[in-house]
Amino acid sequence: MDNTNHHRAGFLQNPVVSILSLIVAAISIIGLIYVFNNSKNNDENIDDKKGWCKCPPKIKKNTEAHILDMRYANQLRKKAISDKLTGDDALSFSFIQIDDVIKDSKCTGVRFHYGMEGPNLVLVMTGAMDEGSPNPIQHTDILAPAYKSDHQDALGSGEGHDLTLAFQNTSNTQYPNTTKSGFFPKDAIMDVRRSEGIRVYIFLNSHNQLDLLIYGAIRNGSGEIVDDDSGIAIDMSVPCPTDCGAKNDLNNSR
Repeated sequence: MDNTNHHRAGFLQNPVVSILSLIVAAISIIGLIYVFNNSKNNDENIDDKKGWCKCPPKIKKNTEAHILDMRYANQLRKKAISDKLTGDDALSFSFIQIDDVIKDSKCTGVRFHYGMEGPNLVLVMTGAMDEGSPNPIQHTDILAPAYKSDHQDALGSGEGHDLTLAFQNTSNTQYPNTTKSGFFPKDAIMDVRRSEGIRVYIFLNSHNQLDLLIYGAIRNGSGEIVDDDSGIAIDMSVPCPTDCGAKNDLNNSR
């Protein structure tokens, strides 16, 4: 019997096994095509010419905040402009500071206000709570405690106001399209933080506005605090405006 007849005979003797094998092969090919197309789509979301990144088409959501797969997050991190604005590649808040901000029973999220200290941009972190009435829900700042990025102690009365007002006065000319702050839900911050807290990158989104990318922070073998690339990252904060909450000394009644 020649090879052709031999294979035909094998198929006829085990038709079920042969059909299952063909199905498995077809599924494998479809899977490879999907992975290739998905990878291509993620790459296309990074606009090298404009310097901003578009949100990936398929993404998990943790209430308002986006949880990014690490591959896309690392691409977005390359587009960060934190070093130009702050003098460092990322801004940091410790685990203890975050815990102090979110421990209030009314706290439903964390707001990062943009501030200016001399020539450098800084962040002022506060808790926030639901106002509950307007639709969509607004988040009102819990003004104390408040922490400045890369600074150990809580800010004193009036310090946060001075920092945020300086940025808002500057933003009218230097950052005409930008927001005053970004809000993340409490559960998103709790999910992303690690043993050393968080590291926050600043980038321009597709609306040419400042936005935030957050990694968990860990200590490496050399004792340096670095991004936890094995965890998750979040971006796409809810901006003020339009979610600003009640007027206060940080959004400066504007």
